[in-house]
Amino acid sequence: MTGIPLGISMILAIFCYAMPQVSLWMIIFNWLSIPEYKVLIGVFFAAAVYCVLIMATMLLTARGSLAGFKAHLLIIGLTGAGAILYFVSSFFSLLFGAADNYTPQITSVLGLIFFLLNVKWINSSLFYRSIALSLHNRVWRKQLKIEARQAQMLKR
Repeated sequence: MTGIPLGISMILAIFCYAMPQVSLWMIIFNWLSIPEYKVLIGVFFAAAVYCVLIMATMLLTARGSLAGFKAHLLIIGLTGAGAILYFVSSFFSLLFGAADNYTPQITSVLGLIFFLLNVKWINSSLFYRSIALSLHNRVWRKQLKIEARQAQMLKR
C-alpha cells in the first residue's frame, strides 16, 4: 500500500510534464531550423528521460531513501515551475498576440491543474503516512542487520 500514493504522485507529475512538451519542442525546433515533423522525436526522448528520472526517485523513495524522496519532491517542484511558466507565457501570448488556436492555453491550464492536484496529494495524510512508513521500514531493516551482525560477533 505504500507504493500507491507514490504512484499517483508520479502519474500526476508525468501528466503535468507532458502538457507543455509539444509547444516547447516546437519553439526549440523552430529556433534550430529543424523541420516541424520531427518534433515528436524531441518529445519522446524528453518523456523517456523524465519517466526514468521520476520512476527512479519513486523507487528509491519506496525503498526508504530520504535522498530519493527529496529528489522526487525536487523533480515535482521543477515540473510545477515549468507548468506555471508555461501557463503565464501561454496566457500572455493570448492577451498580446493573435491566437489561431487555443491548445496552448488549454494544455497550460491542464498542466497547472495536474500540478495543483499533485501538491494537494503530497500534502495528504495518506501520502505522509506511506512515506513515513517506508522510511521507518528502512531504518528498521538496517537496525535488524546491525543486531544480527552483533549477534554473530558474540557467537564467535
